[in-house]
Amino acid sequence: MKERLRNFIHIMVMSLWRRKCFLFAGCIVWAVFYLYLHYSTVVEENRYSPNIIAIKHPVDIKFVSYKELKQTTKLDKDAKNVALTPSPKLSTENAVLDKTFPSEHYKHMTEEEIRIHQMNERLEKEKHKHKSVREKYSQNGVKPTSIAIKPKTKPSTTDYESETINETEIVEEEIIFVPPIRLVHFDLKGAPPKITYFKTIFPLLKYAGANGILMEYEDTFPFWGPLAPIAANNAYTRKQIRYLLELAKSHELTVIPLIQTFGHLEFVLKLPEFRNLREVEDIPQTICPTNNSTLGMIKMMIDQVMSLHSDSRWLHIGCDEVYQLGQCARCSRYDRNSLFLAYVRKVAKYVRERHQVIPIIWDDMLRRTTVAEMTKYEMGILVEPMAWTYVEDVYLFLPNSLWEKYSSIFPYMWTASAFKGAFGETLTIPDAKRHLENNKAWLTVMSEYDTEQSGFRGMALTGWQRYDHFASLCELLPAAIPSLVLNLLTVSQGQFTNDIFPKMQELLECSSRAHYHLDLERDPHMWRALGVCFFPGSSIFRITLRHHDVTRSLNKYIADITTHKGWMTEYNVNHNFSSPLRVRELLKDFSYYNSSLNMLQEAAVKALRDVYDDDTVSEWIELNIYPYVKRMKMMWEQGQKLRKYQVWPRRPLSRIVALPSSPNIDLGIVAS
Repeated sequence: MKERLRNFIHIMVMSLWRRKCFLFAGCIVWAVFYLYLHYSTVVEENRYSPNIIAIKHPVDIKFVSYKELKQTTKLDKDAKNVALTPSPKLSTENAVLDKTFPSEHYKHMTEEEIRIHQMNERLEKEKHKHKSVREKYSQNGVKPTSIAIKPKTKPSTTDYESETINETEIVEEEIIFVPPIRLVHFDLKGAPPKITYFKTIFPLLKYAGANGILMEYEDTFPFWGPLAPIAANNAYTRKQIRYLLELAKSHELTVIPLIQTFGHLEFVLKLPEFRNLREVEDIPQTICPTNNSTLGMIKMMIDQVMSLHSDSRWLHIGCDEVYQLGQCARCSRYDRNSLFLAYVRKVAKYVRERHQVIPIIWDDMLRRTTVAEMTKYEMGILVEPMAWTYVEDVYLFLPNSLWEKYSSIFPYMWTASAFKGAFGETLTIPDAKRHLENNKAWLTVMSEYDTEQSGFRGMALTGWQRYDHFASLCELLPAAIPSLVLNLLTVSQGQFTNDIFPKMQELLECSSRAHYHLDLERDPHMWRALGVCFFPGSSIFRITLRHHDVTRSLNKYIADITTHKGWMTEYNVNHNFSSPLRVRELLKDFSYYNSSLNMLQEAAVKALRDVYDDDTVSEWIELNIYPYVKRMKMMWEQGQKLRKYQVWPRRPLSRIVALPSSPNIDLGIVAS
């Protein structure tokens, strides 16, 4: 009996399994029928009081003003002669209603009150839906052009709002320091974005808190006349720069041009026309300050740049990292500090007298000078230093003694942090955590050394595109927009707080605001937190994540085949000695990995072309993707070659590496 029952059950189960499609369809039909029965018999949550007329949510309502709605409701009530029982505790002015309208609230509400509340709620949602971006940002406390941010205070409330607010006291947050001028540095070395891209990001910068731009054109400025060879083939035109400046002005962004006038003049000194101006013949980095032709060329550069920036109040003249100083025959006769300060004084005086603007210089070459030397060469009168470092501990490079020295010389100073281009010459995306720590550290330093005698003009958030003129591209500007916005918001309110990330999501047009929080420890590049955002250039931001994932898998795949496995190593390839069966097995997934690489390249080209010209796109592809294309192609060709062999030689195989002769070492052993 048991055996027959077991056989019967087995037959039934196997029969049902063979007809699993019908079984699956039956389950779906049963589930749909169950849900239908459930929702057709469930009691309505929002049941109204039996003494009033039931009101359903309106489908098509003409939106009218609150006053008109109230009057219309009153007329309807009188016309229909509805018996209403008003509650003395609740009215349209002070009723506290739950957003879900539970039934207990309706027990004490009139038809008029319910309709008015529902209408107000829908009007409020519709109003918020159609708010302009500017209104939304303003409501969230983002004040693009504000200089000081007030501490948070407990918001004022109406009578009915006060009942719903948590009684926990809102603690005021201490503001560390808000730089009056907040500059975003654009480094355009050989990779100028399209002008249309600036048009899309200027509003974003303004709403994030920037009120100025530090524009470093380098070879993308359209130099003319004797300086025409300096301009790159893809440099902007004068018309484009005028348009760019008008865009900045329309968004209340002050533009300060930056011209290198001492160090980092590779873009000039590399050319044969200006080779004679080098401090060191074979190093085109530093210009010779004692060469008679140097100052004339530098003045011409300044004049041409300032002719297009006549509204600027400042001019940044560079002067950082002047490594080859005092090395030519003439310069070697002078003290290095005196040589540097004397040249800076000449350039700064020309800028002030000819163009009536204030020169700014990088501070690193001043750090080893004395107060007496800077006083002698009128540094405190002529220039304003911009102190810079991009590490998390500012005092490590700029100790207290340096700030005391600067405070005794300069009435005004600037600082410079970084939002990209500081932690790796070939990175594709910045480490937002490290950049945030750097900016926070700068705010602390500025709060401690901002006094009436010596104050800070502002702060520049630098975004280097290359480490110097000859270096390859590091993080592109669009990929660093999230880092820029994060740090701008922090600097604009004087400190980093928990409310910054929601503002970031609002500014960056993120569609997944409720699902993620900012965790820079686990997500330092913000790929996870901001992966579904649609800010200008966001497709390039997402390409960096895709590039990271694809190249990581390719590195593992290539290393596995050429290093970890023993049939396609360099030894096997050099001697054409391997098992065709094993080679075929190793390359069975080649098509998958090669396709992922090709799709990455196509997507990258498409995304990059939205922001850059084809020369910049080609450079990025050649730097970040083409090396993998070459490695994959070479590995495939090597595999196909190894598979062609049908016979192989006897061991030992021929030697490729020549061994050194055996050394004759005397161990000091005396034969007996």
